[in-house]
Amino acid sequence: MMDNFVPADNNYFTFKGRLARGPFIKRTLIVYAAIVILLILFYEAPMRGQAYTAVNALWFVPSIPLIIILYAGINRRFHDIGKSSKWTWMSFFASGILTIVYFLAILYLFYKKGDEGSNEYGPDPLQ
Repeated sequence: MMDNFVPADNNYFTFKGRLARGPFIKRTLIVYAAIVILLILFYEAPMRGQAYTAVNALWFVPSIPLIIILYAGINRRFHDIGKSSKWTWMSFFASGILTIVYFLAILYLFYKKGDEGSNEYGPDPLQ
């Protein structure tokens, strides 16, 4: 059962090539679930009224690879629809400034069908 949920594409850290909708959606949901779990684990103490500690600040260490995986997927998904990496940079900056724009960009990538056949970024990931 879990084999169908984990994306088959093992290129989690590469920004080159294309990524189809299905693996992108699965990968994005897994990364956001992991980030939520990290936040719950590391921010539990302050929520209970305990002092903020250096351990609570270390949540970003395991989140760095998750963020790289997320933006590599976003970049490859933009490539799948024929858009350049500039769109990834815009979504990255929007994630910190205009969260609704970032959210809409992710939804767009969830629903937009990729280019059929090869494009300038590589072969069709569905073939």
